[in-house]
Amino acid sequence: MLPVVLKRWGTIAVLLLMNSGIDARAQSEDQPAKQTPVRSQGPSPASPEEESATQSQGASSEQSSAQSTTEEEKQPRGPSTDQSGAEPEKQPTVQSAEQPQDRSPDRSGEQSPTQSEERPAAQSKPPPAKLPPADAYRLTVTIHGAFGLCNNDEFGSEELYVVVKRLDLELQDRIDDIEREAQQITGRTSWRYAEQRVDSLRKQDFNSKSAPLSEAELESLERLRSTKPTERTRDEDRELRSLRDREPVSTADASVMARMKELQTQRRRLLRRIELRSSADRPGSLRVYPDDELQVVLMEDDPFFDDTCFGSTVLLDPSSLATPSLEIKKDDNTLLTLNFRPLSR
Repeated sequence: MLPVVLKRWGTIAVLLLMNSGIDARAQSEDQPAKQTPVRSQGPSPASPEEESATQSQGASSEQSSAQSTTEEEKQPRGPSTDQSGAEPEKQPTVQSAEQPQDRSPDRSGEQSPTQSEERPAAQSKPPPAKLPPADAYRLTVTIHGAFGLCNNDEFGSEELYVVVKRLDLELQDRIDDIEREAQQITGRTSWRYAEQRVDSLRKQDFNSKSAPLSEAELESLERLRSTKPTERTRDEDRELRSLRDREPVSTADASVMARMKELQTQRRRLLRRIELRSSADRPGSLRVYPDDELQVVLMEDDPFFDDTCFGSTVLLDPSSLATPSLEIKKDDNTLLTLNFRPLSR
């Protein structure tokens, strides 16, 4: 019985071994066929129907993406929804007239052409001031200093003054006639001495009226005059001068005083038209005209004789009157500034 069972088991084992060998061979034959698509690196060729379907799907996808992009561009960009909670940057409300209101500012930081053109106009410097042409100008003078040109310049510039004279031959001839007449009626050799003579007469007239001479003083005056100068003592000479200062003026002297007052008034009016004297304490002005020739002299006041520090001649041509001021210099130092102001026509 045992041998029969062993024989059957042996037959079963042989059959199992044969089946396993057949399966192994089948697997080895099927494996290369299945690995072939994996080894190929390129895509497998597709049929015409698959290619047309693929192209139609790609076109539809590109069209949908373009439509979505266009819709995004049409939609206004709202404020940023940053989770940090910061407020969006506020854009300026003033816009250019050429720029539409719904146009967003350039994010690159570059300015628009309109803004770049407006900025230089706002920062441009105004042109230098120019005077309008006029028939006459008002001249004033600013004194800056003498800078060592005067004899007593070390004491300061408080005593400096300037004399400006217009060259007008007609007016100057009229002034000369007045001065010659004054010299004739006073018996003096210049206008200055003629004025000194009239000043002494006015002082005498004032004293004679404020403290008139008594009868005794009038007799003493007549006695001293009749005495020769060599016979008078010093006390008598002093008394004579005192009595003469209070003596009433004669009719001839009164006439000289009256005429000299008229001549002085006329001369003063004419001088105002051709001459200017100005200082820091007493500034003056002068009416000048185009093409005038000016003599400008810087002076220093002195108890005896005034010192002349500097002199210059200025021609008021159109270029000189085009600006509000004109500087007069000496060795790079500005001595004077002539200021011009147009007068109404």
